[in-house]
Amino acid sequence: MKSYFLPRAMAYIIDIIIVSLICMLLTFWIPSSTKYKEAVENSQKIQESYQNGEISVKEYLKQNGEATYDASRENVIYNVISVIVTICYFGTYAYYSDGKTIGKKLAKIKIASVDGSNPTHMSLILRSVLLYNVIFIFLNIVCCFVVSRSTYFYYNMGISAVESLFFLVTIGMMLFRKDGRGLHDLICKTKVICEE
Repeated sequence: MKSYFLPRAMAYIIDIIIVSLICMLLTFWIPSSTKYKEAVENSQKIQESYQNGEISVKEYLKQNGEATYDASRENVIYNVISVIVTICYFGTYAYYSDGKTIGKKLAKIKIASVDGSNPTHMSLILRSVLLYNVIFIFLNIVCCFVVSRSTYFYYNMGISAVESLFFLVTIGMMLFRKDGRGLHDLICKTKVICEE
């Protein structure tokens, strides 16, 4: 059966809200780093200085890049928790729920293998890594520890550009392909079907 875009979008929004709430509950007890707050405040001051014409584009990119690096390094624990929760929810929970997350249950759709059978646990994990930005979050975490403070911003921007391109290609494929499969579905050999 053909999957429809609107039920998938509704399920996606519901599931992202659920994952966000779970992450919020898990990270609520972690004390916020003063270095993270300082880096965010510094970034805001840099943006204000740039908007007021007080610093050049070159100086803005340098200073903001360093502030972004500092904030990202201090935010690693939150990103790791987000990755774990995302994989557990969209990979493991969906596997044990016959290809359905809570959002998909409410939208009356489910993930299936291309042959119509239930997808494997590994295909659901790979699907979650591709679809829910896990791979890009992971790359940003790695960059925090591998690249220098002065070049992190450019790596981060490159990763964000690829992430946006992947998202747009996936949405376009889901909208315009006859079978409604996105790039992640093609890679993982899955499809989203309406429940009967």
